[in-house]
This record gives sequence, C-alpha cells and structure tokens, in this order.
Amino acid sequence: MSKVLRLIIGIPVALVVLVLLLTFRGESRYVSLMAQAKAKADAGNINGAFLTYGDAIQIQPDRVDAYFLRAAAMLKLKNYSKAQVDLNEVIRMKPNFGEAYRLRAECYRAQGIEEKGNEDDASADRLGAAKVISDPEKVAFPK
Repeated sequence: MSKVLRLIIGIPVALVVLVLLLTFRGESRYVSLMAQAKAKADAGNINGAFLTYGDAIQIQPDRVDAYFLRAAAMLKLKNYSKAQVDLNEVIRMKPNFGEAYRLRAECYRAQGIEEKGNEDDASADRLGAAKVISDPEKVAFPK
C-alpha cells in the first residue's frame, strides 16, 4: 500500500480513536463530578452540590440525573424557581419520568400555585411515580 493511501485510511481511524477517548474521558469526568456532588450534599453542603451538579451538566447536558438532583438541591435551599427550571428540562427530555413531575409539583405548591401542583401530581400518579420522594439519589433514572 502506498504511503498516501495509508495516510488517508489512517486519518479516519485516528479520528474515531480520538472521539472514543474523549467520550470515555467525558463520561469518567461526569461520574466523578456526580460523586463529588453527592458527597457535598451528604455533608450538608447543598450549595456546593448545586454548583457541582452544574459542572456535570456542562460536560453532559443530555443526562437527566444531574438536572434532577440539582433541582432537588435547589428545593432543599427553597430556591423553587431554579428547581422548576431544571425540572422543566428533565420533563422536556424525559416526558415519562414521573418523579420529575412529583418534584415540580412541590415547587408549584411552595410558590402557592396549587392548580399546577395538582396537575403535576396527577401526571406523576398516571406515570406510577412514588407518592413521596424522600431521597432523590435513590430514584431510578430513565435511560
């Protein structure tokens, strides 16, 4: 095989390898950030957890778990509008994720918007979500 042909064939292979390495590295970093955020939340550093979940979202913005857990952190801090924004994103990405509706219902009620809270609770019930989400970390996230 000529040097030019080997070079031409080698470029796509090298690009595939590079993309795979970067993907694995991104996933590894995401998992690390999620673990750090959980540790911060467990230690009572809810604001630190919120920020670290945000870092994880920057790396993999298509993952609902970081948005959901960041929303749960904001609920604990009584920042209902920020929690609601993240839960809106979760529901946009995974409309059949009942637990997201359940948490968003809490946000609405905390803001005095009972009707929307009731609507979200009805959606959560229809989707088979738990009545109470006592530990957001233990929620089964949709694929």
